[in-house]
Formats: sequence, structure tokens, C-alpha cells
Amino acid sequence: MGGVCIVTGLLPIRANGPPSDEACTHGAAATATAPPPGGPTLSPGRGSTNPTHTRTLVTNIARVGTRADTREALQRAALELFLANGYDATPTAAVARAAGVSEMTLFRHFASKEALLLDDPYDPQIAEAVAGRPAEERPMRAVVEGIRAAWRDVDPDDAAHLRTRLRIVAEAATLRGALERNSEATVAALTDALITRGVAASAARVAATAVIAGLSTALLDWARSDRDDLGAVLGRALDTLGGG
Repeated sequence: MGGVCIVTGLLPIRANGPPSDEACTHGAAATATAPPPGGPTLSPGRGSTNPTHTRTLVTNIARVGTRADTREALQRAALELFLANGYDATPTAAVARAAGVSEMTLFRHFASKEALLLDDPYDPQIAEAVAGRPAEERPMRAVVEGIRAAWRDVDPDDAAHLRTRLRIVAEAATLRGALERNSEATVAALTDALITRGVAASAARVAATAVIAGLSTALLDWARSDRDDLGAVLGRALDTLGGG
């Protein structure tokens, strides 16, 4: 079953599945009934007695869609310009201009220029997989196997896109250490997942940091070459990190 493609810890993975047809239908219906500015007040939806709630829901759906579209446009423009001109030679103002937004808008979506390549908002999927590992697994093994489970379905096209992004990171002098800087949220999410399993905080952070650092090294080595399948590279790195 196909899922929604997301990126976790830089790697494309599949979510548990696409939104239900019911959810999609409700979203489409809500959008279709949104009034134009200054238009008539919406009547409550079925089962609702609060027209204000209906209007708010429609507005929130529109904002979520617009925000996602803007982020995607910025990342696409950034990748194209970085490939054409080089990362260091491309100012964020040029990226914003190519995406049709202001530079201020760019920084509302991305905390830094390097986040255009490395931003990762999907750590909860990996953390959930780690938290759900068998209770008897040691911390390192739980992190490794949780990540392996979360990254099982890597799409070949997404893997090629990832290699392009990571090659830019590997070749730009100003991006030295960028993976480590942008992995802090992932490490924190994994640390918290281990703590919920009863692991001491210091041990949890050591295990999470070690695994992410090891994977970052393996991914950059892979990106610099044209050899090896991503799945094989990940498998070998995770086997090593897990003591296999």
C-alpha cells in the first residue's frame, strides 16, 4: 500500500498510509464551501451548531495547504539554484525571489539557509518506532531497529533526490558540520523515546547521538560516490551500529 512520502532524518520514508477517502472528501467539501472575503456567513456543517467553528476549520485547511505549498516551492527553488550556481554563491534573497515570496517569508519557514536542504519535520515517526520496540532491547539496538523499521520503504526516486541534496552538503565548504547541527532535533526525539522506555537520560542521549552520527557519516560517504544502493548502505551502517 502506498503512503505519503515524508522525510525523516533526511531519509524518505512512507507514512502509515494516505489520508482516508472520508478525510479527503471532508476537506474538499470544506474548501468548496469557503466563502469569498465579505461573502455570506457559512451555515454550520452537518452535526455542528457553531458556524464560527466551520469558518475557522475552512480557514485552517487553507492555511495549512498554503504553508505546505510555500515550503515546497522554496525547497525546489533552492535546490535548482544551488545546483546551478553553487550553495555558497546563492543568497537566500535569490531563493525567495525564485519562489515568488519575500526573504522574510523564507525565514518564517526555514530557520537558516542550510535548513532548505536539511530541514526535517518528521522526527515523531522515528521516535514512535523506537518507543515501540520490544522492552528487552538494549538502547542502541532499540534505536537501530526502530530506525530500520521506519526507513524500510525507501522510494528509488526519493533516494536519488536525497543523494543530490547530500552531495551539495558534502561539497560546500560552509556546510561542514551542517548534518550534525541539523540533527539536534532528531537526537532529542530519539532521546525522549528511549527515556519513555525507562533508559536513563544520559545513556539515552549517548545512544541517540551515536546512531545519528554514524548514519550521517555513512550517508555523506554514499552521497560523494555513485556506488551502492541506499538501502544497502543503510543496512550495513545500522548493522554496524547495532553491533552486528
